[in-house]
Amino acid sequence: MFKSLLVTQLRGLLASMFTRMQANKRAGTGKKILIGVLAVYVVGMMLFSFGRSLFGIALVVAGTPQAYLIPLFGGGMAILLSVIGSVFAAEHQIFRAKDNELLLSMPIPPRMILLSRLAVLWILCTGFSLLLTIPLLVVWCITCPVTPAAILALVLGMLLLPVFALAVICLLAWFSAWLSERVRVKNLGAYVVLGLGLAAYLWVLSKAGNISEALLSQLEALQMPARRWLPPAYWFSRAVASPEPLAFAAFVLWCVVPMAAVAWLLSANLVRLITARRTGKKAVYREKAARMRSPFRALVGRELRRLFATPAYLINCCFGIVVEIILAGFLLIRGAAVLQSALLPDSMAAYLPAAILTAMCFMAAMTLTTATSISL
Repeated sequence: MFKSLLVTQLRGLLASMFTRMQANKRAGTGKKILIGVLAVYVVGMMLFSFGRSLFGIALVVAGTPQAYLIPLFGGGMAILLSVIGSVFAAEHQIFRAKDNELLLSMPIPPRMILLSRLAVLWILCTGFSLLLTIPLLVVWCITCPVTPAAILALVLGMLLLPVFALAVICLLAWFSAWLSERVRVKNLGAYVVLGLGLAAYLWVLSKAGNISEALLSQLEALQMPARRWLPPAYWFSRAVASPEPLAFAAFVLWCVVPMAAVAWLLSANLVRLITARRTGKKAVYREKAARMRSPFRALVGRELRRLFATPAYLINCCFGIVVEIILAGFLLIRGAAVLQSALLPDSMAAYLPAAILTAMCFMAAMTLTTATSISL
């Protein structure tokens, strides 16, 4: 039964991710090959990009007692990437799946339904996590001593880091579904979660420029914040860097216990959660005159409602605008200080404003709010 449910959920997830490709069944073999090559290229570039970042850290700390910072950074980013990439899928897979009522009407234990959905989400989280854990394994084998304990810890990290990320994802999806059911604004919970994720992402980017300085001057000071705010990544790094049984046990417990607690909470409230239909305060009808709008304003209003009704679509098409506004405000306030403190030769510093302008133009060009939905 579990295998059948798992296969069904995987097919549903893949169908939702490749709806356009399935609709266009007339696509030729050349187009399919091109799409496959493009997908391989994108994944390869992401693996190379993350691997280069980890390799830069490894050049500083490899062979020192602070070598654990390599898996600490890699494990922490793997958790963050898994959460950002899977949180919206979790809400639709668990709380808003169209076949929830159908499955509950069948002689299938609710826990089996939940277990199959969590297994699918774990596979999705693992896919995102591997984009960082695979480069981490390669970088560690190149720059640090390879021991059986380190390899075992890295393999466990590939399997268990997504488990902790899944626990966080389920809580965020639960909060998003709970908030959306109690307010009139559709998808408000999703936008709140999206805002939190975007804030965390931008915070990490803002700190990325100080990584080298921190690695050189405050290596030991990084331990306590990591142990306090992201203990699975901390104990994972200790398990990779040193064959301590305590580190292995703590890493496994920090990944398994939170997920077990979240799964128990979801299982105990599953039927109530997926059958609830609360839509907030009931609207009271008040008679008022209808406002006449021009056809142009009516069409623009309709497109805006469609845009804001799909959080994932909005973040994919409008993320360039958000980053561009933030970057413009940052340059307006601290642009002069950045140019003065830039450690660049005089021959290259003159081109820095042009490089910043090019980056902003690229972000504006990546803003495609209508091109993917309307064919002119």
